[in-house]
Amino acid sequence: MTEFGMTAFEFAAAVAPEIDRVTIAVHPIARPAAVELFHAAGLERGGLLVPLLTPLLAGPALAAELHSIARYAPFGEFAAGLDQQVRQGLLIRSGDVVAASPTGRELLVGLRKVQGAAVGELFADHADVVEDLRPLADRALAAATGGVAFALMKPPDTADSAAHGLHDRITALRYHRADAHVTAWEAAGLSADAVQQLDGGPVAEQLEAETNRLAALPYVDFSDAERAAFLAGLTRLARI
Repeated sequence: MTEFGMTAFEFAAAVAPEIDRVTIAVHPIARPAAVELFHAAGLERGGLLVPLLTPLLAGPALAAELHSIARYAPFGEFAAGLDQQVRQGLLIRSGDVVAASPTGRELLVGLRKVQGAAVGELFADHADVVEDLRPLADRALAAATGGVAFALMKPPDTADSAAHGLHDRITALRYHRADAHVTAWEAAGLSADAVQQLDGGPVAEQLEAETNRLAALPYVDFSDAERAAFLAGLTRLARI
């Protein structure tokens, strides 16, 4: 036990809901502008372009790997969503390799700008928190060894603001934990469907404990003060 009151294992559990809230908070703010962008492109909604924004902008990827971003959807359903966007001219699929078409890439770039504007608005009054958290988030990412989803969600090299760059990194840490959870339930011989059916109980508790153990890696070398600062900063951003 540390003076701060948490081991890295316990810290991984405590920081997870704050990371979730910070990651998700941008979506309601971005949604109106994103919907306008979709409508201008003749689309009712963005479909998989939204969750797959980062990996599709990074370049071609395997459909099976992209599925890790939406791993609780059956693969057949996920693949059908990809094929629909191929028919709409937004994606190109050659076998299992998926890439954005020129039209799709233009839409993705627009979505990225919408996201950046929303993050800038969300964190506008918290530049000090953004500045303090960025080096800690960078260190956490450098120490992390995640799975497929984490690799796909590697933060882009550039962002249109410090706030957007931080949000990219916090989002990547969220997927690091998601990969840890998958590793835990696969080791227990469970499927994604079976995990979704769990409603508490010893199996769920064991999975959560193993997830926390694996998800703790990015924070092992943080000092007590750094863990306290990281959690406090994320909590401030998550409560906006």
